[in-house]
Amino acid sequence: MIGRAEQTRTGCALGHPWLDVRRLRADSPESTSPHSSTFDAHPGVRIVLGHLGENLPYGLWRLDNHNAWHGRRASGYRAKRDVADYFLANFLITTSGNFTTRTLLSAIMTIGSDRILFSTDWPFENVDHAATWFDSAAISETDRRKIGRDNARPRIPPRHVIRRKAVGSAGRFLR
Repeated sequence: MIGRAEQTRTGCALGHPWLDVRRLRADSPESTSPHSSTFDAHPGVRIVLGHLGENLPYGLWRLDNHNAWHGRRASGYRAKRDVADYFLANFLITTSGNFTTRTLLSAIMTIGSDRILFSTDWPFENVDHAATWFDSAAISETDRRKIGRDNARPRIPPRHVIRRKAVGSAGRFLR
């Protein structure tokens, strides 16, 4: 195992050279910020944000308005399009830790139900609370099915089939 100083210097996480944390830092404007040129160079990149987008979807207009007001190329703005364009093309959001219907409705209106995934944020939030809220949220059944299941299918690769075996006399199954 390598030390933290070596990890920072080499960018390797826990001795794995393929996991270059310098490229994965979500808070690094040089790598994943919509105002960088990353999304122009790599249009297929997808980033998933929790907590209904960390408030970013609701500030898209303001970001784009600010950039237009100050001049798009000012302050190192290297991207070719507006921040909202990149957000709608490259970002998905989850419901994790934000179980409020008003915010979910705002997210649906802002980015569309096709870009939202159901998530719970366990162990920080109760899974039962998340599921109960989502079951009763005032959204269409079509949106509930997309957000709750269908949107994840093409984006999350299937895992290997897990064989289950009976354990104990109660016949419980473990993965």
